[in-house]
Amino acid sequence: MGAGFSSIDSLVGFFNITESDFDIMDWKHGLRGGGERFNVNVQYGTLRKDASVSWTNPYLFGKKLSFGVDVFYHDLNYLSTYYDQQMYGVTFTLRKPLGEHSYAELAYTPQQVKIKITDDTASQTLRNEVGSFFENKVDLSFVNDTRDNVFLTRSGHKISVGGDLVAGDVSVYGLHAQGSQYFALPFDMILSFDGALNTVKATSGGSVPIFERLFLGGANDLRGFKYRFVGPKDTQDEPMGGTTSIYGSAEITFPIIEKVRGAFFYDFGRVTGGPGTLGGGWNSDFGLGIRLYMLPTGPIKLDFGIPIQADSYNNSGGHFNFNIGYKF
Repeated sequence: MGAGFSSIDSLVGFFNITESDFDIMDWKHGLRGGGERFNVNVQYGTLRKDASVSWTNPYLFGKKLSFGVDVFYHDLNYLSTYYDQQMYGVTFTLRKPLGEHSYAELAYTPQQVKIKITDDTASQTLRNEVGSFFENKVDLSFVNDTRDNVFLTRSGHKISVGGDLVAGDVSVYGLHAQGSQYFALPFDMILSFDGALNTVKATSGGSVPIFERLFLGGANDLRGFKYRFVGPKDTQDEPMGGTTSIYGSAEITFPIIEKVRGAFFYDFGRVTGGPGTLGGGWNSDFGLGIRLYMLPTGPIKLDFGIPIQADSYNNSGGHFNFNIGYKF
């Protein structure tokens, strides 16, 4: 049990139970001893409410094949001041190793998504997104991961490429590619490069809904800008997302004292397409940060980004980001 805070989703309390030696078939011995993983997670905050129950069998049928089921509910109020997004459904996942450092993962997610306007001043462009949608999503990814440590990576890389297909009330397909590379430097400095290219298109001549569109900005990519604010906007300056996004980042961290590291970074990217008519140009920033490796839930990351280049519809002032957790 605990509580956390970030500059994206504000104050959140959480409750988590994990059993890593679960056995779903052995009720006689208390559902333990099978090497399966069972997790219950609940988060409740001022801007989000989440609940999930997941189960994973790492050796399905005694083979090197992982099978997982995740039942989830998400009520997201931090995405916008004009609308809320609710999602609930289940994800079935198969993962197969392809050698020592690679694997393929296939995921199927039937889910219900609801968009609700919460501010009467919302533009008509945003109001067109309102509704309840059922979708079946299939995602296939290939991953190569040679990182020496997933918690504090000093060398190696992680590369992921794949695509997804969505059917039901929503008919779209997408392609995604992203990668990270790490280099260990003298004096325990670490140089890293991170980037991604994503695209999503409608398959039947319609439009891509806002919950499938692409956004940039905030603690996870362009840190000199507000969360999701890099890209096209409506007449109310509300981010509408796009159909193509690209971003890159370079960062160097260095030790200060035990469990404390400093950071310098540079980010750039853009989002294009979608129904928004304002903005969509290139944006970039640089900044500095602090990493505090003191909690088991992940490092505390404090970053202050200063825009170098901003399109005419984006804020050109600095932005502060606060985040807790590992980026797997």
